[in-house]
Amino acid sequence: MNKIYRKLNKYFSIFKVSVMDRLAYPLELLYSNIFILLITLVMSGVWRVVYANQPDKIISGFSLAGMIWYVFMTELILTSNPSIIGEIGEEIKSGNVAYALAKPYSFVGYYFGSILGKTFINFITKLFVGVLVLICFIKLPSLNLFIIFAVIIAIILALVLNFLVSATCSLLAFWVEDVDSMRFIYQKILFIGGGLLFPLDVYPIFLQKILHYLPFEGILYGPARTFVNFDLAYWQALVLRQTIWIFIFIVLIKIVYAQGIKKVNINGG
Repeated sequence: MNKIYRKLNKYFSIFKVSVMDRLAYPLELLYSNIFILLITLVMSGVWRVVYANQPDKIISGFSLAGMIWYVFMTELILTSNPSIIGEIGEEIKSGNVAYALAKPYSFVGYYFGSILGKTFINFITKLFVGVLVLICFIKLPSLNLFIIFAVIIAIILALVLNFLVSATCSLLAFWVEDVDSMRFIYQKILFIGGGLLFPLDVYPIFLQKILHYLPFEGILYGPARTFVNFDLAYWQALVLRQTIWIFIFIVLIKIVYAQGIKKVNINGG
C-alpha cells in the first residue's frame, strides 16, 4: 500500500509543480481566456442567425442558449489542453526520451502529471472568466449538485481520455519521428467526431450511432451535453464508454511504448 502511495505521490508532485509553473505566467492565461471568449462570441453570433426567426425553437434538442453553452464547453475542454502530441513527440524526436530510462518515473506518467497540471489551471481560469461573462447575456442551464458532480466526472474522464489518445499518437514518433501531421489529423477528427462546433445530434442517425462508440464523443460532446441537457441514462452510458476507452488506450500506450523503447536501445538513444 505504501509503495502505491509513494508512486502516486510522485506523479502528484509533478502535477503540483506543473500547476505552479503555469501560474507563473498570468498574462498568458489572460490571453488564452480572451481567445476562448472570442470563439464563443463568434459562434454564438452564428447560432443567433440560425435561430433568428424562432429564438425559442429547439434544434436537435438544443435551445439557442443551450447551443451557445454547448459550444463554450467544447471549446473550453479543447483549448485547455496543451499541445500534447507536440510536446511528447518532440521529446522522442530529439532523443531526450532516452534519459527517461534512467529516471525513477515513467516517461508517459511524467507527462501525464505535467500536462494535466497545466490543463487544470487552464480549465479553471477559462471556466471562471467564461461563465462570468456569458451569464451576463445567456441564462445558465438548470443545474443542481448532482448534475454538477456528473459534469465534473465526465470532464475529468474526458481530459484523461484526450491525454491518452494524444499520447498514443505522439508515441508513434518512435517510427515516424515527425508527428505534426498526426496532430493535424487527430485535431480534425476530434472537431468532427467529437462535435466541437455542432452537437452530434445534428448528424444523420447512422453516423451518430457510429460516433457514439468512438472515443471522440467522450472527449467533447459527452461532457458538453451533460452540462447543457443532463440525462441520467446517457451520462451513465457515457462514463462507461469513457472508462472502457481509457483502459483500452492505457494498454495501447504500454504496448507502443515498450516497442518504441526497443528502437531507442537498438539505436543507442
